[in-house]
Amino acid sequence: MADRVPTAIRQIVMGRAFGRCERCLHATLAGDPHHRRVRGMGGSKAPDRHDPSNLVWVCRPCHDWVHAHPKESAEAGFIIPRFSGDSPLDVPVTDLSGQTRWLDDEGQYLSEPVEATDAP
Repeated sequence: MADRVPTAIRQIVMGRAFGRCERCLHATLAGDPHHRRVRGMGGSKAPDRHDPSNLVWVCRPCHDWVHAHPKESAEAGFIIPRFSGDSPLDVPVTDLSGQTRWLDDEGQYLSEPVEATDAP
């Protein structure tokens, strides 16, 4: 059985995007959750693979484009390279309008990254 994104997480990601592709911004209720740390690039076993910060809601044409253009997609935050060591929380996404935002695990957009807190 495929490791599918849980329905509740899909709803959070689609809700964050207001039903619009997070790359091209066109309305797309029939979009896909795209794993930024691509499952075939080391993300399939990552404990955060289905966290909202690791997922973007994209239309099918943009999903295909992201996979066909990994370098440009990484530059825009739609792909997080396998061995980068970066957390999805630390890598912003930039849509085609040029707006850059960080994604959190509550299903929100942030204008800056969340600062890590040091545990006592």
